[in-house]
Order: sequence, then structure tokens, then C-alpha cells
Amino acid sequence: MIWQRILPYFIKDAGKVGSLGDYQFECSNKTIKTINNYQATCKARYATHNLINLKPRLEFLGSEPRELSFDIYLSTDLGIQPEVEKLRLTAMLNSGKVNHLTIGGEVIGRFVIESIDEKVDAFGRGGKIVASKVTLKLKEYCSD
Repeated sequence: MIWQRILPYFIKDAGKVGSLGDYQFECSNKTIKTINNYQATCKARYATHNLINLKPRLEFLGSEPRELSFDIYLSTDLGIQPEVEKLRLTAMLNSGKVNHLTIGGEVIGRFVIESIDEKVDAFGRGGKIVASKVTLKLKEYCSD
């Protein structure tokens, strides 16, 4: 992924890309930890009222909390320690803490980490993970 190594040199204000609470997504000449494959899902809730000899009628009940997912590529080649980062994310998941998700200076909303999937791409000396892809699945936290 050569583009990830040279990208910071083409970004005028390389640095913070966004954050999930205290967890920073960044792009600089020392580290690259950014979001890839961002997906958002919005759903509505409906009640179905069955009628005799007619098609069922739908009644809008409201919106479901948004669900987001994205990948974070963690590699020692990009200045990141994958095992340390995975532990930080797992601690956030296990705390159940609600975090603000910000991307590009825009607050997307308040979310909890619903799940973390990890795909290890490479192991180094002593079985240490040197490259992995972590997929975060977030769910919007609605307090009203």
C-alpha cells in the first residue's frame, strides 16, 4: 500500500482525520491510521396491520438507530502497533461507553462499538502481529 506511505506528503494539513471518542484517526509522516470501507445503514420501523381480504397496512413507528461499519488497517509499516490498538478498541467495546464519532471535523453522532472483527494479514518474529485489518461495527446511541 504505497499510497498510504506517500499520502501525508500531499495533504497540506496532515494530521487528525477524525476520532471515535479518545481514539484518533490520523494521517501524518509518522503514522497512518485511517478509516476505509465506511458504510452506513439507516432503517425505519413499521407495524404491520393485517386486514381481512385486503393487503396489510403499514404504520410508521419511527427510525431505527443508525448502524455504521468501517475498516482500520493496522500495520507496523505504517507506524502502528496492531496489538496495542486492538487492545484499546476492545477496552472501548467492553466499557460500553458512548463516544462521539467525528470525521473530517464533522460530528457524525454518538455511537457505541457493537462488535470488532479482526483479520490478521501478517505475523512477525515470535508470533507478534505486524499487520491486521480491524472492522468496527457501531450503533447509534439514542437517549431520547
